[in-house]
Amino acid sequence: MGDNNSPSQIGIQNQPSTVTRLDPVVNNDGSVSPFQHIANSLKHLKREAAKNSKATKELYGINLFAINMPISKFIKKYDENTSFYKSVIQKNGNVIKPKKDSFVIKAYGYIPEISGCLPFPDYEIYTKFMKLYNRTDEPTQQTGQKYEEFEKIYEEYNNRIEKEVTEMSEAVFKEFEKIVMHPIFYKYSEAETAPNPFQFLKVQYKGDFDGYHTGILVEQHQEYYVARSENVE
Repeated sequence: MGDNNSPSQIGIQNQPSTVTRLDPVVNNDGSVSPFQHIANSLKHLKREAAKNSKATKELYGINLFAINMPISKFIKKYDENTSFYKSVIQKNGNVIKPKKDSFVIKAYGYIPEISGCLPFPDYEIYTKFMKLYNRTDEPTQQTGQKYEEFEKIYEEYNNRIEKEVTEMSEAVFKEFEKIVMHPIFYKYSEAETAPNPFQFLKVQYKGDFDGYHTGILVEQHQEYYVARSENVE
Protein backbone atom coordinates (compact mmCIF):
# COMPACT_ATOMS: atom_id res chain seq x y z
CA MET A 1 0.00 0.00 0.00
CA GLY A 2 2.33 2.71 -1.21
CA ASP A 3 5.08 3.14 1.36
CA ASN A 4 3.34 1.16 4.11
CA ASN A 5 1.83 -2.26 3.89
CA SER A 6 -0.63 -2.42 6.75
CA PRO A 7 -3.20 -0.12 8.36
CA SER A 8 -1.18 -0.14 11.59
CA GLN A 9 1.72 1.56 9.76
CA ILE A 10 -0.34 4.30 8.22
CA GLY A 11 0.15 7.68 9.86
CA ILE A 12 -3.53 8.47 10.18
CA GLN A 13 -4.16 11.45 12.41
CA ASN A 14 -7.13 12.28 14.55
CA GLN A 15 -9.94 13.96 12.69
CA PRO A 16 -11.31 16.88 14.72
CA SER A 17 -14.61 16.19 16.42
CA THR A 18 -15.96 19.49 15.15
CA VAL A 19 -16.50 19.97 11.44
CA THR A 20 -17.30 23.23 9.69
CA ARG A 21 -21.07 23.20 9.23
CA LEU A 22 -21.45 24.00 5.56
CA ASP A 23 -24.89 22.92 4.31
CA PRO A 24 -23.59 21.74 0.90
CA VAL A 25 -20.97 19.65 2.70
CA VAL A 26 -23.38 17.86 5.03
CA ASN A 27 -25.81 15.56 3.26
CA ASN A 28 -29.16 16.22 4.92
CA ASP A 29 -31.17 15.18 1.86
CA GLY A 30 -31.75 11.45 1.64
CA SER A 31 -32.74 11.78 -2.02
CA VAL A 32 -29.23 12.93 -2.98
CA SER A 33 -26.92 10.06 -3.93
CA PRO A 34 -23.49 9.80 -2.23
CA PHE A 35 -21.67 10.57 -5.50
CA GLN A 36 -23.84 13.60 -6.23
CA HIS A 37 -23.25 14.76 -2.67
CA ILE A 38 -19.47 14.54 -3.18
CA ALA A 39 -19.80 16.54 -6.41
CA ASN A 40 -21.94 19.17 -4.67
CA SER A 41 -19.42 19.47 -1.83
CA LEU A 42 -16.55 20.14 -4.22
CA LYS A 43 -18.58 22.60 -6.29
CA HIS A 44 -19.25 24.54 -3.10
CA LEU A 45 -15.53 24.60 -2.26
CA LYS A 46 -14.65 25.84 -5.75
CA ARG A 47 -17.23 28.65 -5.52
CA GLU A 48 -15.84 29.77 -2.17
CA ALA A 49 -12.25 29.73 -3.48
CA ALA A 50 -13.23 31.63 -6.63
CA LYS A 51 -14.41 34.58 -4.52
CA ASN A 52 -10.82 35.40 -3.54
CA SER A 53 -8.69 34.02 -6.35
CA LYS A 54 -8.18 34.08 -10.08
CA ALA A 55 -8.85 31.12 -12.33
CA THR A 56 -6.03 28.54 -12.22
CA LYS A 57 -5.27 25.05 -13.43
CA GLU A 58 -5.59 23.77 -9.88
CA LEU A 59 -8.15 21.13 -8.95
CA TYR A 60 -10.05 20.32 -5.78
CA GLY A 61 -10.60 16.97 -4.13
CA ILE A 62 -10.85 14.96 -0.93
CA ASN A 63 -7.95 13.45 0.98
CA LEU A 64 -8.40 9.71 1.42
CA PHE A 65 -5.31 9.14 3.52
CA ALA A 66 -1.93 10.77 3.90
CA ILE A 67 1.43 10.23 5.58
CA ASN A 68 4.52 12.29 6.38
CA MET A 69 7.33 10.79 4.27
CA PRO A 70 10.96 11.29 5.40
CA ILE A 71 12.79 13.51 2.93
CA SER A 72 15.42 10.78 2.43
CA LYS A 73 12.74 8.34 1.29
CA PHE A 74 11.34 10.85 -1.20
CA ILE A 75 14.83 11.44 -2.67
CA LYS A 76 15.29 7.69 -3.13
CA LYS A 77 11.98 7.57 -4.99
CA TYR A 78 12.53 10.72 -7.11
CA ASP A 79 16.06 11.65 -8.11
CA GLU A 80 17.17 15.23 -7.45
CA ASN A 81 17.66 15.79 -11.18
CA THR A 82 14.07 14.92 -12.13
CA SER A 83 11.58 17.65 -12.91
CA PHE A 84 9.12 16.26 -10.37
CA TYR A 85 11.67 16.51 -7.56
CA LYS A 86 12.16 20.16 -8.49
CA SER A 87 8.40 20.71 -8.60
CA VAL A 88 8.03 19.41 -5.03
CA ILE A 89 11.20 20.46 -3.20
CA GLN A 90 10.79 24.21 -3.49
CA LYS A 91 9.64 27.38 -1.78
CA ASN A 92 7.93 30.28 -3.51
CA GLY A 93 8.67 28.70 -6.88
CA ASN A 94 12.41 28.27 -6.20
CA VAL A 95 14.09 24.88 -5.86
CA ILE A 96 15.80 24.57 -2.47
CA LYS A 97 18.09 22.25 -0.56
CA PRO A 98 15.77 20.44 1.87
CA LYS A 99 16.41 20.67 5.59
CA LYS A 100 17.48 17.46 7.32
CA ASP A 101 14.42 17.42 9.55
CA SER A 102 11.98 18.27 6.75
CA PHE A 103 9.61 15.77 5.18
CA VAL A 104 7.23 15.37 2.26
CA ILE A 105 3.49 14.98 2.68
CA LYS A 106 2.12 12.14 0.56
CA ALA A 107 -1.65 12.15 0.08
CA TYR A 108 -4.00 9.92 -1.88
CA GLY A 109 -6.76 12.15 -3.22
CA TYR A 110 -10.19 11.69 -4.76
CA ILE A 111 -10.24 14.21 -7.63
CA PRO A 112 -13.52 14.06 -9.61
CA GLU A 113 -11.98 15.23 -12.88
CA ILE A 114 -9.22 12.61 -12.61
CA SER A 115 -10.44 9.70 -10.51
CA GLY A 116 -14.19 10.23 -10.42
CA CYS A 117 -14.74 6.83 -12.05
CA LEU A 118 -12.82 5.02 -9.29
CA PRO A 119 -14.51 3.59 -6.18
CA PHE A 120 -14.83 5.89 -3.16
CA PRO A 121 -14.05 4.25 0.21
CA ASP A 122 -16.95 3.40 2.52
CA TYR A 123 -17.25 6.42 4.82
CA GLU A 124 -18.69 4.57 7.82
CA ILE A 125 -16.17 1.71 7.78
CA TYR A 126 -13.25 4.08 7.35
CA THR A 127 -14.27 6.54 10.07
CA LYS A 128 -15.01 3.72 12.51
CA PHE A 129 -11.57 2.26 11.86
CA MET A 130 -9.92 5.66 12.40
CA LYS A 131 -11.61 6.06 15.76
CA LEU A 132 -10.32 2.65 16.81
CA TYR A 133 -6.86 3.28 15.38
CA ASN A 134 -6.58 6.69 17.05
CA ARG A 135 -8.06 5.35 20.30
CA THR A 136 -10.31 8.39 20.58
CA ASP A 137 -12.10 7.03 23.64
CA GLU A 138 -8.99 5.83 25.49
CA PRO A 139 -9.64 5.90 29.26
CA THR A 140 -7.52 8.02 31.60
CA GLN A 141 -7.00 7.54 35.30
CA GLN A 142 -9.38 9.72 37.27
CA THR A 143 -8.41 11.74 40.33
CA GLY A 144 -8.65 9.53 43.39
CA GLN A 145 -9.10 6.35 41.34
CA LYS A 146 -7.06 3.39 42.55
CA TYR A 147 -4.40 2.25 40.12
CA GLU A 148 -5.57 -1.37 40.30
CA GLU A 149 -9.09 -0.28 39.29
CA PHE A 150 -7.80 1.84 36.41
CA GLU A 151 -5.47 -0.95 35.27
CA LYS A 152 -8.42 -3.35 35.01
CA ILE A 153 -10.48 -0.81 33.02
CA TYR A 154 -7.56 -0.11 30.68
CA GLU A 155 -6.89 -3.80 30.09
CA GLU A 156 -10.56 -4.34 29.18
CA TYR A 157 -10.37 -1.34 26.83
CA ASN A 158 -7.24 -2.70 25.10
CA ASN A 159 -8.85 -6.10 24.65
CA ARG A 160 -11.95 -4.51 23.13
CA ILE A 161 -9.94 -2.36 20.71
CA GLU A 162 -7.81 -5.33 19.59
CA LYS A 163 -10.92 -7.46 19.07
CA GLU A 164 -12.76 -4.82 17.04
CA VAL A 165 -9.70 -3.99 14.91
CA THR A 166 -9.21 -7.70 14.16
CA GLU A 167 -12.87 -8.09 13.24
CA MET A 168 -12.64 -5.07 10.92
CA SER A 169 -9.33 -5.98 9.27
CA GLU A 170 -10.79 -7.65 6.18
CA ALA A 171 -13.32 -4.86 5.56
CA VAL A 172 -10.69 -2.15 6.14
CA PHE A 173 -8.25 -3.82 3.76
CA LYS A 174 -10.90 -3.69 1.01
CA GLU A 175 -11.31 0.05 1.61
CA PHE A 176 -7.56 0.64 1.35
CA GLU A 177 -7.53 -1.32 -1.90
CA LYS A 178 -9.91 1.33 -3.21
CA ILE A 179 -7.85 4.20 -1.82
CA VAL A 180 -4.55 3.22 -3.46
CA MET A 181 -6.22 3.35 -6.89
CA HIS A 182 -6.45 7.13 -6.60
CA PRO A 183 -3.82 9.75 -7.57
CA ILE A 184 -0.97 10.62 -5.21
CA PHE A 185 0.03 14.19 -4.36
CA TYR A 186 3.21 15.42 -2.69
CA LYS A 187 4.18 18.57 -0.83
CA TYR A 188 7.47 19.62 0.78
CA SER A 189 7.06 20.63 4.41
CA GLU A 190 9.13 21.80 7.34
CA ALA A 191 6.20 22.06 9.77
CA GLU A 192 2.80 21.45 8.18
CA THR A 193 1.70 17.85 8.74
CA ALA A 194 -0.33 15.47 6.59
CA PRO A 195 -4.03 16.25 6.14
CA ASN A 196 -6.69 14.20 7.89
CA PRO A 197 -8.90 11.72 6.03
CA PHE A 198 -11.80 13.40 4.19
CA GLN A 199 -10.21 16.85 4.46
CA PHE A 200 -10.59 18.94 1.30
CA LEU A 201 -7.46 19.51 -0.82
CA LYS A 202 -6.26 21.77 -3.60
CA VAL A 203 -3.92 19.98 -6.02
CA GLN A 204 -2.04 20.71 -9.22
CA TYR A 205 -0.37 18.95 -12.14
CA LYS A 206 2.75 20.55 -13.61
CA GLY A 207 3.35 18.23 -16.56
CA ASP A 208 6.14 16.23 -14.92
CA PHE A 209 4.50 12.98 -16.04
CA ASP A 210 2.50 11.91 -19.09
CA GLY A 211 -0.40 10.74 -16.90
CA TYR A 212 -2.32 12.07 -13.94
CA HIS A 213 -1.48 9.58 -11.19
CA THR A 214 1.09 11.84 -9.47
CA GLY A 215 0.87 15.55 -8.78
CA ILE A 216 1.45 18.40 -6.34
CA LEU A 217 -0.45 19.02 -3.11
CA VAL A 218 -1.00 22.78 -3.08
CA GLU A 219 -3.14 23.40 -0.03
CA GLN A 220 -5.16 21.77 2.74
CA HIS A 221 -8.59 23.29 3.40
CA GLN A 222 -10.09 23.34 6.87
CA GLU A 223 -13.43 21.93 5.73
CA TYR A 224 -14.15 18.20 5.69
CA TYR A 225 -16.35 16.00 3.57
CA VAL A 226 -19.05 14.51 5.81
CA ALA A 227 -21.30 11.77 4.45
CA ARG A 228 -24.27 12.30 6.77
CA SER A 229 -25.40 14.92 9.24
CA GLU A 230 -25.30 12.49 12.16
CA ASN A 231 -21.51 12.25 11.73
CA VAL A 232 -21.18 15.91 12.72
CA GLU A 233 -20.90 16.36 16.45
